[in-house]
Amino acid sequence: MSDNFWEHVDQYRKLGFDPLRWLPTCSNEIDTHILKSALAEVKRSSVKVSPSWFDSFYHIDGKMPELTRRVYSLTNAVVDKEVEVKRALAMFRVHTGAGEYATLLSEALQNFLKVFSAKVSVSCASAVLTEHPDAQFGMLDYIELHRGDKVGYMPGVTSATQVTDVTRAPDADIHSNIAMTSTIELLNLLGCGVQSSFKLFPVYDAPSEEILDRIRSNLDAFTSRYNLAMEDYSSLKIGKLFYGSSAMASTTKELPTRYDQIEEGMEIIIT
Repeated sequence: MSDNFWEHVDQYRKLGFDPLRWLPTCSNEIDTHILKSALAEVKRSSVKVSPSWFDSFYHIDGKMPELTRRVYSLTNAVVDKEVEVKRALAMFRVHTGAGEYATLLSEALQNFLKVFSAKVSVSCASAVLTEHPDAQFGMLDYIELHRGDKVGYMPGVTSATQVTDVTRAPDADIHSNIAMTSTIELLNLLGCGVQSSFKLFPVYDAPSEEILDRIRSNLDAFTSRYNLAMEDYSSLKIGKLFYGSSAMASTTKELPTRYDQIEEGMEIIIT
């Protein structure tokens, strides 16, 4: 451990990042059982969230789905004009005071989701914890498909940087590289092996334009190095350091069975 390790940790915390939050549970994500229990208690919401590690869309020949991103305050969401798209990927950053308890998390999500009136189905959601109340947010990446011939699948995933090297500068490329690589690995697990079909949608934020400019340069360098398509929707504009990504890619392979949807009496074919 370097002599100034704790100085680095303190620097990250001042920027709104939680560099050691993953130590107690080896993950900065909200416990899956807590998240599912909390969402099960959310009532009368037009946004239905059934968290999984991916969502599947059809790949339409020659066309990429359109992604529309909306970012909201988790505690005081204001929806001026809703997106009329029925499916979305989601990412939440929740304060530890609520995110570690199913009842409190359910209340927080209920208050956030109740402001929406348009029906939306979310099957892929990342939910991470933060020690900073003003760093909380809810993000929806609406996915709109085009009409055309179906030639396979195009799964969508999300990921947030959790474990990283805090001895490096807060705007070092390793932080955004981890987020981008994580989504690529998830898509590879789903059988997406054609590099030209990958498209990354980085999720990032920082308290200063100087850091934001450096992050953008790092993102450009990463995607250029590996010849990957990227669409930058700018920062979250929350003002707290954050690294994450959404991503999509195509595959002609059948996607994994959602075992949580299997019920007694179903006939399952295993190949």
